[in-house]
Amino acid sequence: MHLRFEHPYILFLLLFSVASFIIFKIQLGRYFTRSVVCFCHDEKERKVFLHKRNFSAVFFLAAWCFAVIGTAGPLYGTKSGLIRKSGSEIIFVFDVSRSMLVSDVLPSRLASASFCAKSILDGLSGIPCGIVLVKGSSVLSVPLTTDYSSLYALIPNLSPALVTSPGSGLSDGLLTASSSFSQDRDNAAFIILFSDGDETSGDLVNAAFKLREKNIVLFAVGTGTAEGQEIDIYPGEGKTEMKLTTLNETLLESAVNSAGGQSAFMRVTDSGLPGEILSSVTPDDSGSILVAGSSPVNHRPAFLVLALFCFIAGVAFRSYWRKN
Repeated sequence: MHLRFEHPYILFLLLFSVASFIIFKIQLGRYFTRSVVCFCHDEKERKVFLHKRNFSAVFFLAAWCFAVIGTAGPLYGTKSGLIRKSGSEIIFVFDVSRSMLVSDVLPSRLASASFCAKSILDGLSGIPCGIVLVKGSSVLSVPLTTDYSSLYALIPNLSPALVTSPGSGLSDGLLTASSSFSQDRDNAAFIILFSDGDETSGDLVNAAFKLREKNIVLFAVGTGTAEGQEIDIYPGEGKTEMKLTTLNETLLESAVNSAGGQSAFMRVTDSGLPGEILSSVTPDDSGSILVAGSSPVNHRPAFLVLALFCFIAGVAFRSYWRKN
C-alpha cells in the first residue's frame, strides 16, 4: 500500500521550511558576529552556543514539517468495516457463451438469467445501471444510465451471437465491468454476474480479488444445475461431439469468497433472489448506503501530535537555553 495524501497541494508549504532555514542561518551568522563573540570566552563556548541554538531551530522546523504533512492528510494502510456511500451503481454481467443455451433450467439458462435480471431492474429506480456481455471476450453493451429503456430492450434478446469470440472468459467480464463504474462519484459499486461458471479462459477468482481492492460487491448468480445437460460443441460444422456442461458452483463460490465483503453466491432458481439483491443495492431514505469494505487509514492525528510535541520541545529548549 503506497503513501498518498488527501490534499497533496498543501505539501507545497514545505518549501517554506527550506526558505526559513536559509533565513535562520543568515540571521544566526549576523547575530554571531554582532553579539556572541562579546560574551563567549573562547571558541569552545561559541560552538556550544551555536549548537544549542541550532538544536532548538531543528525542533521548530520539524514541528512545521509535521504540521504540514498532517494537514495534507497522509493515507497509508487500510482498515476494514462499513463504509457509507452516497448512492449505488450496478453493472449486470451476462455470460452469453453457448453453454448458457442448455435447458436444464427452463426455458434455458440464458432466458432464466434474463427473467431474473428484469425482475431486479423492475425494482430499481434512479440507480445507474449498465450491461456487460461476456463470451470469449467482453463488451460494455450499455454504459451506466438511469434510462432503463436500453436495458429493457437488450435483456430479453440476449444471445451468444451478440459476442463473436468463442469460449467463456468470465474474468474479462468482471474486469470490464469494474472499469465501467463512475470514477468521480462516491457510489457503492455492485456487479451482478449471471453465469453457469463454465470458464474456458482467464482466472475468475483472481479477477474477483481485484474487486475486493476496489470495494466492489459481487453477486454471482449461478444458472444451471449440478446434473447439467449435454451440448454439441461443433454445431453446424458437419460433425457432432456432445459435452456435458454443469453449473460450476465451486468456481462461482470461490470468486465470491475472493471478492469478500457483502459479496454472495445465489442460484437463479432461488425464489427470493430479486428481493435479496434489491435490499442490498437500494440506498436508504437519506440516499446513502452502507457497504462492507476497506478504507485507507488517515494518519493526520499522529503527525499533528508530533508537530505539537516538537513545538513544545523547541519552546522548552529555547527557554532553557536563554536561562543558561
